[in-house]
Amino acid sequence: MNKNNGFSIQELVVVISGFSLLALISFPKISDFIKDFKINHAKNLITSIVRQCVEYSEINDLDNPTFSDIGMGMTLNPYEDSYGIDYGDHDGFTYNTTISSATPTREYSSCMRLSAKSTSIQGLGDETGYHYPHFEIMYNSSTGEYEKTCVLQINAYNKPRHCNEETSSW
Repeated sequence: MNKNNGFSIQELVVVISGFSLLALISFPKISDFIKDFKINHAKNLITSIVRQCVEYSEINDLDNPTFSDIGMGMTLNPYEDSYGIDYGDHDGFTYNTTISSATPTREYSSCMRLSAKSTSIQGLGDETGYHYPHFEIMYNSSTGEYEKTCVLQINAYNKPRHCNEETSSW
């Protein structure tokens, strides 16, 4: 009477090889999922802050509130050079006053316009490329609309749902 307990070495090799192959196939998808999450988080963060600012503006009849007015003026970013947002862990973005400037948010900066700008791949600026597109949201008080623009830089990870290259919007 021959009892087989467990698996043979050949069966284990086949199973481990199969799992390895699945891991190789799924890793890029996991990496894209993480990138998508970071982009969505940054866009949701700046949208939420500008909406909070607009609400504060309407309640207090104030045309141009600042980050300090809405209670977001005392937190440093990961580089410890700008204020205005509870940055939490470094997410691949820095938060600036506009998409076209490198002016970091400050306590006295208007919170009616805010951009999430991707950090560069090697911290050397645009010659090496960027991780993600840059995003901006601005409340246009004359139209009552939120304007959402984006800029796609060299080597940035993007999908059309993140930044529409044709319209420069999100």
